[in-house]
Amino acid sequence: MLYTTLVISGKEYKLRLNAKSCVALEKRIGSNPLNIFMNVANNVLPSLEVLLVCLHQSLTEYQHGITMDDVYDIYDKYCTEENGSMITLIQVLLDVFKNAGFLPKDEEGESEKNF
Repeated sequence: MLYTTLVISGKEYKLRLNAKSCVALEKRIGSNPLNIFMNVANNVLPSLEVLLVCLHQSLTEYQHGITMDDVYDIYDKYCTEENGSMITLIQVLLDVFKNAGFLPKDEEGESEKNF
């Protein structure tokens, strides 16, 4: 399985989008998730809500029962304890989307990446 590892406050989260979760994500945000990164390439940032919905959907594969309230807490810790930001979260999600087949992978082809 391909996943991205996100470590926050010493807790490891595995982020993964499979086909089922990609379709669920499309329904939740109302468009193809690839549009998020197409807009970023055109200097249009997605809303925090869209990013957190993407994060939530990518967490559901390995963290069963995780809620949006949990995701808000994870993001708050990410920003305060790990010096994260919306921009760095976009980079994390970009790796998740590469592993899901939305975008070409880097030549290294690594399936895990720590942030």
